[in-house]
Amino acid sequence: AGVVEAAALAPFAALVAALCEAGVEAARRPLRVLPRALEHHWLDGALAVSFELPRGAFATAVLAEVAGLDLQEAESG
Repeated sequence: AGVVEAAALAPFAALVAALCEAGVEAARRPLRVLPRALEHHWLDGALAVSFELPRGAFATAVLAEVAGLDLQEAESG
């Protein structure tokens, strides 16, 4: 993982150095998450879902994957 991360950040060496100099601590998120305690039911004709995610995961990203949505396209439109 360290080799892949270093290769991905290489083009941004100056930015990485500036962030380190400013005391910004690095943080990482997993590439995949598995929702826990998944529940669903119909409420007035609409599907209601609930689930738990680990810290740092975004429910909107999970729901977009389930629904097959492109979040970047939705944000720019």
